[in-house]
Amino acid sequence: MLKKFLLYILLGYFSFSCNERKTIKNVNQSIIELNIRSIIAENEKEVKLSKIARNIKFIPLETNESCLLRGVNNIYLSENYIFITDSQVLYQFNNSGKFIRQIGKPGKGPGEHGRNIKFTIDEFNKEIYILSYATLINIFDLESGIYKRSLEIKLDIANFYTFPKGKITFFTRDSNIRNLKSSLVEVFLFNNEGTLEDSILNTSRTENKSNSVAFPTSYINNNLFYVYHYKDTLFYLTKDFKKHPYVFFNLGNKINRNELYIEPIQNKIQYPDFLWVSNILENNEFMFITIQNGIAIGNIPNTKKIIYEKRSGRLIPTYGYVKDGCGGLFFWPRWISDGKLISYYHSYELIDHYKLTKETDDHSEDFKKLVSILEENHNPVLVFAD
Repeated sequence: MLKKFLLYILLGYFSFSCNERKTIKNVNQSIIELNIRSIIAENEKEVKLSKIARNIKFIPLETNESCLLRGVNNIYLSENYIFITDSQVLYQFNNSGKFIRQIGKPGKGPGEHGRNIKFTIDEFNKEIYILSYATLINIFDLESGIYKRSLEIKLDIANFYTFPKGKITFFTRDSNIRNLKSSLVEVFLFNNEGTLEDSILNTSRTENKSNSVAFPTSYINNNLFYVYHYKDTLFYLTKDFKKHPYVFFNLGNKINRNELYIEPIQNKIQYPDFLWVSNILENNEFMFITIQNGIAIGNIPNTKKIIYEKRSGRLIPTYGYVKDGCGGLFFWPRWISDGKLISYYHSYELIDHYKLTKETDDHSEDFKKLVSILEENHNPVLVFAD
């Protein structure tokens, strides 16, 4: 039996205050052009985390035999709970990191799912949706975690999100229409009973000669925003399901996405000069853009982190934010929820960082207390910045 480790609520989270900052209340929704190619060669700059956040919270997740996370694949914050998946299991914690329950389990029976899952939360209908086997959605009660029913959506689903008033959006993979044998619809809108209500076409798929498969990178910041890999435009969907362009990324690529041909070779970077947006997040003042150079199978090409300051219109290449008062700990957001920027560290990363820097850097007492309760095989520690 594995030894149980409990991170109690009285040690639950640690808050750090940063300098006051102003907030942009209204963001101009006209098309923004960002000249990524021109900024990509500049030297990376160190940026203090206090530039973007007033408060930083570290939340250690309780560790026991019932909730051993392999990592953090996706996260959702509700009013009282944190939902986390490592792509195999969905766990529910309270907002101080105490384990509540596991939602569903791997298997092939009713209410059971495959090993590579995606999930979303429908707070309008108080339901949890777990997608597995590409088309099967298991639905659970939000409060109790009890299995309610299943839906089978016969689409080639790349990702899905709940939409206002209990609707669900399903994004399809982007590729040569003949390769995928799928429809020209980019995103579908269903109600929570599985009935199709609307859709958005992507007729450019008929012109696509590429054999590559692209997935959407998405986030919610009032509206639902998304950009497909290898493409240059970020769109958003309004609450009445209308698609609008928001940001044009001037990537300066010499080859069009529709002409890419990816050879099935492991660990080889192909098209090394081809830039594409692998992830993007946004709050009221900043965009956080991750750019990749080249395409690879089984390998991660070089990445570049870029901050877009909405107030000044500046693009800043950076290697991540440095946490003031924590000995130079780096932070780069992986998700956003209700305006909070979210990332995580493995417990061993925090322990090793402290050991390497405790003699040379000034660590806060709260940070020292956090490290003191961790062991290397504990669950990850979440970091919230707002």
